[in-house]
Order: sequence, then structure tokens, then C-alpha cells
Amino acid sequence: MYALVTDNEITKFINHPKSMVIGDVRYPAKIFSVWSASELNAIGIYEVVFDNSNKKDEKWYNNTNQSFAFANDVVTASYGTATPKAHADTLW
Repeated sequence: MYALVTDNEITKFINHPKSMVIGDVRYPAKIFSVWSASELNAIGIYEVVFDNSNKKDEKWYNNTNQSFAFANDVVTASYGTATPKAHADTLW
């Protein structure tokens, strides 16, 4: 998964490589497989780094939705604090 960053803001998510217009230039989908990360970053495309450190077992916890942030040239997807599910009266 990639994100397009414009003026330090995430403006679009790219789930599958596809042809894109950035500025006045049309880039082919192939850039995602042949360009280096630094070349993609130079045109505003960043690979999303997933931080699952707060994600808990959904059987026992309610996880938050992922939030996305761009800082220090990295796009990060992370979860907030999970809350425990009530299970004291649950039958097995």
C-alpha cells in the first residue's frame, strides 16, 4: 500500500499499482515495481508502514480504526489503544 503526499499531507491511498498523473506528468504503473523508494518519494509516493503494536486479539478487545500520519518522510498506519470486551458473563 502506498500513499500520495502533497504539501506534507496524505492526499490519496494507492492499494494497487496503477498509472497516475502527478502534476503534469503521467506515470505508468510500472514505477511501483522498478523505481527505488527514494525515486518514488521524490514524486510524493511513500510506502505505508504498518504499526500493529497496539492491535490486540479481536476475540478479547475492540481495536480502533487505523489512523494514518506522515512525519519524517514516513507514512505510518497505526491503531489507538484497544479496549477490553466485557466477557465475564460469556458462556464458552
